[in-house]
Amino acid sequence: MATLFIILFNFLIAGNLYSIAGTVVDPNNYPIQNVVVKSPEENIMTTTDSDGYFTISLNQASPQKIIFSHIAYSETVRLLDPRTKNLKFITLEPNAIPSAEIVITSRRKETQIKDSPILIHIIDEMAIKETSYSNIEELIEFVMPNMQTTHNNHGDQDIKIQGLDSKYTMFLIDGNRISSEYAGNIDFSIFNMNNIDRIEIVRGGLSTVYGSGAMGGVVNIITKEPNYPYWISYNTFYDMPKQFSNSLGLGFNIKNFSYSLNANHRETDGYDLTENDFSEGGTSDINKTQEEFSSISFDHMIRYKFNGSSSLKANYKNYSKDIKKYRYIAGSEYLQSELPEFREQVLSLIYNKIFSNNSSILISYQNEDHVKEYYFPYYYSSLPSATNNPAINGKIFPWSNPTTNTTSLLYNWGFKDHTILTGLDYIDQSYKSVNIISDDGVILIESIFDVDLIPPDKRSV
Repeated sequence: MATLFIILFNFLIAGNLYSIAGTVVDPNNYPIQNVVVKSPEENIMTTTDSDGYFTISLNQASPQKIIFSHIAYSETVRLLDPRTKNLKFITLEPNAIPSAEIVITSRRKETQIKDSPILIHIIDEMAIKETSYSNIEELIEFVMPNMQTTHNNHGDQDIKIQGLDSKYTMFLIDGNRISSEYAGNIDFSIFNMNNIDRIEIVRGGLSTVYGSGAMGGVVNIITKEPNYPYWISYNTFYDMPKQFSNSLGLGFNIKNFSYSLNANHRETDGYDLTENDFSEGGTSDINKTQEEFSSISFDHMIRYKFNGSSSLKANYKNYSKDIKKYRYIAGSEYLQSELPEFREQVLSLIYNKIFSNNSSILISYQNEDHVKEYYFPYYYSSLPSATNNPAINGKIFPWSNPTTNTTSLLYNWGFKDHTILTGLDYIDQSYKSVNIISDDGVILIESIFDVDLIPPDKRSV
């Protein structure tokens, strides 16, 4: 008899529970799984299933605050009454996931790192600040194993990934490929360290996604996109003789419109890790580990968001770099007779439309215009000397002009548990190069193609 009484009593207690049931969806009415549904008053919680459905049992019949939370959505609090039996319909707004949880490189779209099919190494903003490196080559070599830097003709270092030169590695800025000048040489001075949010690195081929240029791997540099109403920042870095840099960033966000400007100036006196033994009275070129150079860049970004699912972004970058090399003559240092200078302009337009969590389209166009010039400081004089003034006797000649136009159309769509990427990349490349000729008709520097493509009256600047 006592056992029967206990069972009956427990049954009556269970019969007094109240419940709230409903469905949680996103703004496009797609169900959201694994949403935590919690009553803080009674410390009871549950989660939604694959259809976004939930039911939570409560002990009190009065209206209560119910919290709905998910890592990818903004937390929502609703006052719900368990005495009403109708299903509740809850909508959660998407929330920005911390950048370290998102990657773009593996699928050419934003993907949670746990869902990426390829191993991706991420160097986040905190790691960049903690290492205190002034250039991207040293940063990547320090953080990533099996990376190597070598000297290049831009006066700084080049990157090798798993023994392959940079021409076999795809370098991207915000997912847009960076073309190089002749022979695949990338000028890493174009990267502003103070405007980098994170770096995504894939070691190994990604040719199926980015083409044959990604045989060695992919390095994707993601720039910052502040969400403040307005901002201004200034950074300076002094580490001579390696580098002295100054960076200025400013911008604003007004409703759906945003603009940012990032300016960067770098200079160095150069340094040499090898010992040079110049004989008294001899003549020899001085080749340093890092040459003396000065560079400046201006990067403009304009973005307009039509709504929560589509946006248009335009970027324009202007960059220039001058390198100084020296020659040892009779116990003194003079500028060499041929000094390279680099100019670059990049214009890009990107339209992105998100149809759902598993479906999006991206249309982009990018124009890159590289110019390599040579400055002859003693063009109107026979030999360098203490009396020669390069500002008076010098002359600048354009030598090469590679141009790249890239148009891309990418469509991502999901089918059950699969993601399918289809698209088209159309790349139009052209290269012009000319002979640089002295006033008396002597070829000072030959064209790459051994063909003069620019009339003589257009060669000098």
